[in-house]
Amino acid sequence: MNKKNFKDQLNEMIGKTFQYGNSIHCVISYKTDEEREKCILQTNLSTFEKPFEAMNEFLKYWKPTSSIMSLPTEIDYNQQVTLILDEGNNLSSQLIKTLTETIDNVKNNKEYIPQAQTIVNSTNTIVNIEKMRLSYLKLKIAFGK
Repeated sequence: MNKKNFKDQLNEMIGKTFQYGNSIHCVISYKTDEEREKCILQTNLSTFEKPFEAMNEFLKYWKPTSSIMSLPTEIDYNQQVTLILDEGNNLSSQLIKTLTETIDNVKNNKEYIPQAQTIVNSTNTIVNIEKMRLSYLKLKIAFGK
């Protein structure tokens, strides 16, 4: 992948969420250091610094989280807050329904417990993603970007 290609890919990643390793990252920005031939990628969780020649391999491990909507890029913060609250309410209702069904299934059949544990773990991951999105919005509001 040449420098232009990975820059194009990084530009497309800004403001979106990706799974990298066992974490969900929201890509905030990136910079290139032409003198040192390195790229610096900033996410809500970490900063990654990689040589240009390693970027192709590095970006292969970033998987889009298509089930997670990225935050709008407009500066209308009221609209963003409303959107997040609406999505959160819908998601909360779905999660409560799923967890209630899971509790009923465990009560009726103890063999359902392993599946219930998976559902609870997935639910916790979704809650953590929503927390990350709210933190990202707080940062955008705090820095006016």
